[in-house]
Amino acid sequence: MTWHVSAQETDVPWVVVRETPGFRSHRLMTYHLFAGETDKAADCLEIYIEERFPVAAHYFRIAQASHPSPRWAAIAKKMNLPE
Repeated sequence: MTWHVSAQETDVPWVVVRETPGFRSHRLMTYHLFAGETDKAADCLEIYIEERFPVAAHYFRIAQASHPSPRWAAIAKKMNLPE
């Protein structure tokens, strides 16, 4: 079975994605980290923080260590963690 996704379907706003039944931001963050999409993974981590996901700090440290990005410093500040 082959799936085709058009360019328009990949630009779906976060609001729509977050309202999709079964959506879990930690699964999406893991996907983006494996795909090397650090900015999108950082967006997912910000959703974790908003949702008060219990292990957000753990996921943050894993992402920060494996995929360096300037965005991690701002996220650390949001979470009151040292950079």
